[in-house]
Amino acid sequence: MADALYLAFLTGLLLLVALAAALVQPDWAHDLGLDRGDAPVTLLAPGENAGARDERLEALDRLLTERQRVVNDLLDGRLTAVEAADAFRRLNDEYGKPAYYDTSAGASEEECLQRHLLRWVRTALQNRSPESADYWVAQYEAELWRQRHGIGTAATH
Repeated sequence: MADALYLAFLTGLLLLVALAAALVQPDWAHDLGLDRGDAPVTLLAPGENAGARDERLEALDRLLTERQRVVNDLLDGRLTAVEAADAFRRLNDEYGKPAYYDTSAGASEEECLQRHLLRWVRTALQNRSPESADYWVAQYEAELWRQRHGIGTAATH
């Protein structure tokens, strides 16, 4: 009995440490799945009936599925990084921007959009081919930079 209580205590303590770390390091919160950074503010409004909430959850599911499709198309060479960023922009127009667009101090909306896309790309690449994830994220980031400055060509994965 004492061992079970001790184990429960340690588990609870570990959870509290993870939550505290997530508060101190927002990137950790994202890695732990504790943030709502990818969910548009308009999809997370509290206090509605179950039907409206279910509709919003379905919309969120469609949004996440569509973002993943865009990232897959980019990684499979069917889209350039610029085209993928445009697709993310259209999704933001349709579903609403993620909350962190409004809280990213000093970053333009375009920069937030590109960071958002690159975050999704990095996650997908870490699952597909972790050894080359940093390389390809840097390539896509450079492509987006070149597009902003009117020079260069697309990276192909």
